[in-house]
Amino acid sequence: MPDAQERLLEQFQKKSLDRPAAANYDDGAYHAFKAVDRKQRRLLLRPVGGSSEWLTYQYLLRIVLDPGATKLALIFSFMAITITGRNLEELAVAVAEEHCDFIQQFDGKVWKKPTDSAAIVESIEFITNKPPMSATEKDA
Repeated sequence: MPDAQERLLEQFQKKSLDRPAAANYDDGAYHAFKAVDRKQRRLLLRPVGGSSEWLTYQYLLRIVLDPGATKLALIFSFMAITITGRNLEELAVAVAEEHCDFIQQFDGKVWKKPTDSAAIVESIEFITNKPPMSATEKDA
């Protein structure tokens, strides 16, 4: 049972956006993205089979979401990123507010596919003149 000091501190702790306080991102379940309560400096993208990248929000110029919330385009000053999936509207809002910590692609080998209305990222595609290095290229 928490003591009086812990209860007092809990009153001032910020909660994650649109998520219950008990949400745990280390629970072994798939989460397409993580929205946090304060602005982030960088956005982490985790594609399946490729290298993860941290992109600085200050270079983000445009965010385009299709009417069905199945395609999201992030236009940076140096590259474009297309994300496809389902229920991507909350993810787009979190990015627009710079409150998105990470976006990760669904991998059926790691997670069970969510059956509820949660967002699922099916693909992350980087469009640039020079693609990111793969893990094997880095080792060479």
